[in-house]
Amino acid sequence: QTCALPIFGYWAALNYVPVPGFGPGELSAKHKDGNLGAFLDRLLVGRHLNSKSWDGTGLIGFWPATVNVLAGTLVGNLLRCRRRPIFKVWLLCSSGVGLTLVGWVWGGCPGFNGFLILGEPALSATACPINKPLWTSSYVVLTTGLGSIALAGCYWLIDVAGYQSWSLPFRTFGLNALLAFVGAGLLHSALRKLHLSDGRTPHDSVYTALFAPLADPYLSSLLFALSYMLLWFGLMAFLTYKKIVVKL
Repeated sequence: QTCALPIFGYWAALNYVPVPGFGPGELSAKHKDGNLGAFLDRLLVGRHLNSKSWDGTGLIGFWPATVNVLAGTLVGNLLRCRRRPIFKVWLLCSSGVGLTLVGWVWGGCPGFNGFLILGEPALSATACPINKPLWTSSYVVLTTGLGSIALAGCYWLIDVAGYQSWSLPFRTFGLNALLAFVGAGLLHSALRKLHLSDGRTPHDSVYTALFAPLADPYLSSLLFALSYMLLWFGLMAFLTYKKIVVKL
């Protein structure tokens, strides 16, 4: 019941509460400012948004996100209980597959392109597009299912079967996960907002000089992102080597 209220309440609000100038249920990527969340953000927050007319971490988007947190709590309790490991793996896998199918069907059964576009395909009135910026209910159900499947696999490989060496990169990030998450976000924001003497941002200057000449825009952008991730992996590896763990 605790999870059902935000899941179905948020879905009903986005689909049936009318937005001035757009009406109810405008969830397409073409009109990012036409959904209820964006309207409330503009009305109550004004100009303090991540973009001009909407915010991916808006006022009501946190409501369905609480379900991901609650699901993580339930999974944590499962892993800590005294049931047999094979039962834990079976329960995580079976529930994960079920949730993934429900989220996929609820999202209108999109193909691979549909997942990339995130909610662009035309859907029925009862469907709910799989849309990460809006953190739609179908996205919550789908990601909870996929996360359960992935965790079941990691739990079996690492804790049950004892194959641990391959998980070193994940453990490196995991020891200082908060620092890596906040630090990477703050540095990225600074690189995009500061301006150099030529008027360009440090982000644009680095990308243009080092990555744009290497390949087409899609591949060079991927290389830039991977390099940024490796930069933070190196920092986290250094902290791990020094046995430094940043906690609240």
